[in-house]
Amino acid sequence: MEEQGAGASSSTVKVIANSMRDMIMDAYAPVTSLILKEATHQEKQEPIIVAKRFLELLKAAKKPLYKGCQMLLLKAVAKLTNLKCEFSLPHRAVDGIAAFMKEICPNNNEMVGNYYEIKQLLSGLELPHQKIDVCPNGCMLF
Repeated sequence: MEEQGAGASSSTVKVIANSMRDMIMDAYAPVTSLILKEATHQEKQEPIIVAKRFLELLKAAKKPLYKGCQMLLLKAVAKLTNLKCEFSLPHRAVDGIAAFMKEICPNNNEMVGNYYEIKQLLSGLELPHQKIDVCPNGCMLF
């Protein structure tokens, strides 16, 4: 849309919604100012660990499983992790599912092959968790 007048014009910008990217940006809101400070320095320095994880997550949030695929890598890994937790799947079952997913995708896919790689990719989220001990006194029931 162009406005007439003192030569001012505005153009429309198409913004593509990416819920995974938005989730990462929300989770790392306090860290983004640190990342911007790091980016403004002229020196080539290794980014801080938190910033590095954040940047890796942003890359995964934009990366499709393979060229032409609508499913993003981060979304696929998050869904697989959700299935593991929801159905109490053992690590080996998730390893098998991840390997199967990697196998059925075309050869140039980005899918991780096992649960360890899934945990490495999602470790940047640093989601809060708490381990609950069923028997705090160390008792064992037989």
